[in-house]
Amino acid sequence: MVCRPELSFFLERAPSIGWLESYAQAEHLPIILQRIGERLRRPVALQEALPIIEAHRDAIGQEFHQLYPRLQTFVSTTLQEIELH
Repeated sequence: MVCRPELSFFLERAPSIGWLESYAQAEHLPIILQRIGERLRRPVALQEALPIIEAHRDAIGQEFHQLYPRLQTFVSTTLQEIELH
């Protein structure tokens, strides 16, 4: 795969700093939401949604556990299709 140098650097570095794994820890959620909100074209204080997220934690978790296996299947299928072309 060919990609920009800064993306290559990130892809090599992300696993060593546990970037994706940090998303699994609830105590990191406020700063994660803040940083995502700051990166938007028009910054939004996403961290202010935290009380809503916490109030619906169980429902969000159920949705995630239904979505994730489908996402894995989609990615696997798409990667296979890309490799065939």
